[in-house]
Formats: sequence, C-alpha cells, structure tokens
Amino acid sequence: MKKQITFGFLFLFLLFTTATAQVILEENFDNGAVNDTDITVVNTNWIRHSGSDGPGYNATGLTYTGYSGSGIGGALAFTNGGSGTNDGDVHREASDSITTTAYVSFLVELSSALSGDYFFHLGAKNMGFNYRLRIYAKDTTAGGWKIGISKSSGGQLYCDTVLAYNQTYLVIAKYTINTVSATDDEVQLYVYDNGIPLTEPGNPLISFGPVGAGATGDIDDIGTVAIRQGTNTPTGMMDGIILSSTWPTAPPLLTIAEAIEDLNSDYVPDREGDTVMVSGVITSPNYQTSHNSFYLQDATAGVNVFMYGPPVFTWALGDSLTVIGTVAQYNGMTEINPLDSTYWQYHS
Repeated sequence: MKKQITFGFLFLFLLFTTATAQVILEENFDNGAVNDTDITVVNTNWIRHSGSDGPGYNATGLTYTGYSGSGIGGALAFTNGGSGTNDGDVHREASDSITTTAYVSFLVELSSALSGDYFFHLGAKNMGFNYRLRIYAKDTTAGGWKIGISKSSGGQLYCDTVLAYNQTYLVIAKYTINTVSATDDEVQLYVYDNGIPLTEPGNPLISFGPVGAGATGDIDDIGTVAIRQGTNTPTGMMDGIILSSTWPTAPPLLTIAEAIEDLNSDYVPDREGDTVMVSGVITSPNYQTSHNSFYLQDATAGVNVFMYGPPVFTWALGDSLTVIGTVAQYNGMTEINPLDSTYWQYHS
C-alpha cells in the first residue's frame, strides 16, 4: 500500500510545477569570459537610467549550493562613486508585471561597505522614479556589514546580525501590494548563509518585516529590478536574480532522462554537479542499512537516489517521490544526491 508522508511542505510537487510559470525575470549574467567595466555593453537587457559609468561585469559568477542561479556565467560588479565615476544606475525590465505579491531572490557578496545606502531596488514595469523595496548595506565596527530594507525612501530598517565580507549570501525579499489604501504596501527580507528554503520563510539567518505599511508611495505593479551605485553604496557582486510571484528558489522539474542525460556519450552525465528536481516511483528497497539508496523511475528513465543517514527512510515499493538534489556519479553509476533530508517529498 502506498504511503502519504507529510514534511513541512505537503504540496511541494504541485507548488513547484505551477511556480515555474510565474518567473518573469531571471538574470544569471552569462555574458562571456572577459570582464567589462560596463554591464550595458555586454548585456543589452540592462538599461542605464542614471549616471554614466558602470556598474561592471565580472566574468566569474557567484556560487551557492542548491540555488538554481548558482555558478552560471559571471556576475554584476558594483561599487561606490561620484559624478562621472562609478555613478551608473541600471535596471532590467521583466517580461511581465506582478500585481499581488512579488518575490525577488539573488546572490550577493560584498568586499566592503561604507556608512550605508541602498544598492538594489524594485520598481514598476514602467519604473519612472518608483523605487520600491530598497536593500541597503552598511559597514560595522565588528569587521563585517549589516543589511537593511525599506519600502521606499527613508524609514530603512537594518538587521542586528553582522554579515561577513567576501561570503556569498542568498537574499530573498518580498513586496506585497495591498489595495485597502494607498499607503499599505509592505516589504519583507530573508537572508540565508547556507541551504535553500523550499517554503517561506524556511530557516533564515536574518528575517524581518513586514515593514512599510503606513508609509506613502504604494504602486500598482512590480516589473523591474535595478542596481544602484552611490557615494555610500557598498562594493561587491550580485548574481542569479530571479523575480517571481511565488517563492522562487526551486529548480525546474525535469524528467529523469533529462536530469541524467549524456548527450556527448562520454559516460558522464552532462548535468553532473547541477541541482535538479525530479519525480518518480520507488522501484527498489533501501539498499543501505545506515544510509538511503533507492531506485527512482519515471516514464522516461530510472536513477539511483542516495543520501547519507541519519535519517534512514523506510519507504515502500510504489511510493511516489519528488526530490531535489545534485547529479553525481559514483563508481560509474549516475546518482541524484538530495541536498539533505528536507529535500524529499513522498506523495501517493
């Protein structure tokens, strides 16, 4: 008899298959192997709306285990400056707009910060001067930096947690468009130093909000992301920007054949090291006693799913499984290794 087991995300499969259609912007800065001082030269999706210099392009991107925007191409490099020097502000318009709740996620790594200013914001699809959900950074005397957020101009709130320079963080921010009044839109911020939250808010390193209700300046839609360089903005890199109407961090659902494909016939899966999500039926017992090793089959192919214990699962033949993990190869056998025990979901 098939089992139905609930973790903290019962409808994970349904959630993720519908979420893939809600992404309206994804930017991985896959713009070649040569650095450039001007992102608008190598990536014409980005438009300069202020200033004349930068931000730049770094051919080496940011990595964060499990994040779908990790390690693809390069990254955007930003810093602080003044008139005519490192003063460029740029934006990219999404393919659509969101009129309810917008989530934006990105990787960020700072090398230095100053007394504090915002370096990122959202805007309406026709952005104008509607700079909303501003994200700030400021230096601390403790050898690190603090992140902050505001709905619009002023009223920024900084966290108490000191973040490390030269470390990559996953930032997920949320803009909620409320329609009861013209002053009730809200923003929230989550920051992670490891792991990928599958449901909001997951287990964040930093969490605060909602903030902004009661402040002026509500807008009707979200459809633009923007990077700013000012006299007090930090120096660092940003990568893997995703703008979505749903919690945006899961990889797309693949068939097992797609996940393990070997198109160049070198007996190594083309996606080795990539994070994938697959769904299928368990067709073997657990081959391990203290770890987990099940065979998973869908209509296209089969693959071994392996994860070190504890915990050790005791699922039955015929149970359905959705799993997020990395494509690997062990002694010539292709596997999918779940990121940890929270990245399995069984459903009947």
